[in-house]
Amino acid sequence: MRSLVPQASSLRRWAATLVASIGALLAGVAHAASPAAPVAGSRGMVVSAQHLASDVGADILRRGRNPVDAAVAVGYALAVVYPQAGNIGGGGFMTLRLADGPTRVASWKPVATG
Repeated sequence: MRSLVPQASSLRRWAATLVASIGALLAGVAHAASPAAPVAGSRGMVVSAQHLASDVGADILRRGRNPVDAAVAVGYALAVVYPQAGNIGGGGFMTLRLADGPTRVASWKPVATG
């Protein structure tokens, strides 16, 4: 009959595996949380919570479109690749600095139909 109490060697192997797994996990989290080197854009920059959405906005700018088009495209892309952010159907805000200097702010909130 097999004993329900594990052998000491099995416990040591299990503990070593657990410690190694936790170490690897923590190393990955520390790497992911470490700040990246600063980046500067000479003609424009797109930043979002998800790199695929940022890529969409950057592509819009590369094609010669304006930053508002890029921002809207990033919003729609985030709805697909990062739905936890809420995105479509919620409120929002935008700060826009125009090429000739003025700054504009837009804010919107959802309104329930009645």
